[in-house]
Amino acid sequence: PAKVSMDVVARELRISVATLIRRHATRTALLEATYEAFHQQIFDHIDAAYYEYPEAEPFQVIWRVLTKLLVYDESGRAFMALYLERASFLPPEKLDEVVPPSLAWWLRANARDLGPAGQLLQARIVWGFLFALLLARGSQLERNPTLVRTLGEACWAALRHGAGPPGDGS
Repeated sequence: PAKVSMDVVARELRISVATLIRRHATRTALLEATYEAFHQQIFDHIDAAYYEYPEAEPFQVIWRVLTKLLVYDESGRAFMALYLERASFLPPEKLDEVVPPSLAWWLRANARDLGPAGQLLQARIVWGFLFALLLARGSQLERNPTLVRTLGEACWAALRHGAGPPGDGS
């Protein structure tokens, strides 16, 4: 996150700032490396978890997996924070790069069930609803199945019709 300094990171890792800077010359390079490590971990979990729900419709599966990993898991929430920060320092022409390959793969695999929006907009729709869920939860740690289900249904409707979340200018 934006307020974390290289000094704080070095202290948490129990290494010197000089060692950290030798490994990652800038805060942006550190953020990029951390994002990539989280992304690979999340991608592996999504792959494994996808098969936990073989009886469900495809969107229900990906929604359950994404909320389980990115909303209710502490490292998943950290990944989402990194995702947001990574997107904030990329120029607009590079925004396609922040679509996680795992989500892009799911969107390609289910393209026949989705509306006319392009894949980048579809990814932003899903991510927008996930962020809405994270924000709606606030600091509460308990699950809210009704909210998860309602936002999942709204997300699916937006994907089917090719529209973004309310207030999304994409």
